[in-house]
Parts: sequence; C-alpha cells; structure tokens
Amino acid sequence: MKMSCHNAKNQMLPFLSGELSLAEVPKIQRHLDECPACAQYAVQIEAAQERLQNALGSAVTAPPTLDARVMATIRNLPPRRASFYKSQPVHQALKTKIEYSIRVTTRNLAK
Repeated sequence: MKMSCHNAKNQMLPFLSGELSLAEVPKIQRHLDECPACAQYAVQIEAAQERLQNALGSAVTAPPTLDARVMATIRNLPPRRASFYKSQPVHQALKTKIEYSIRVTTRNLAK
C-alpha cells in the first residue's frame, strides 16, 4: 500500500533523525523516491534542522539541579481529587445516577 503525503510528512522528523522504526524506513524512502514534493519537503526540513543546530552552536544542557526542582514541584502539587463515580464500583455509581435521575424526574412531574 502506498504511503500518503500526509503520512510521509507526519513521519518526516522521526525519519530524518533516525528514530523511525525499521519497518517504516523503506516505506517513507520509497515515497520520497516517487514524490518530488515530499522529497523537497525533506530537504527543507533537513536545512531547517541544520540552521537550528548552527544557531545553537553547541548542545544545550540542563542545569544539574533541574531534575530535583521538577520533582520537588511535582511533590508539592495538591493531590488530585478522585471523581465521585470513579471512586465507587461501577454498579454503585450507576445505581446512584439512576436514583438521582428518578428523583429529578419525579420532582419535575410534580410541578
């Protein structure tokens, strides 16, 4: 099955950086051999990547304390509240929802 231009463009960055699965490489390579527009797109992406690398000059490294700061921030986040329905077994949550619906409907009919 032929690869579409949309799929080829979506896989272009992983392909150019060598991160694409070995099974996908021949498919995108075949598409690039057959599609001048996508081949030109690949050339443009490679050129943009090269300009970006040149602009950065050298590899950017994170400060040594970054991991500790991120983990401290995560630990200080407030705990997530569990959803009422997720904290109960499914049948209990469904029963509660049905009972509520019956009460609301009964009230509306009484008006």
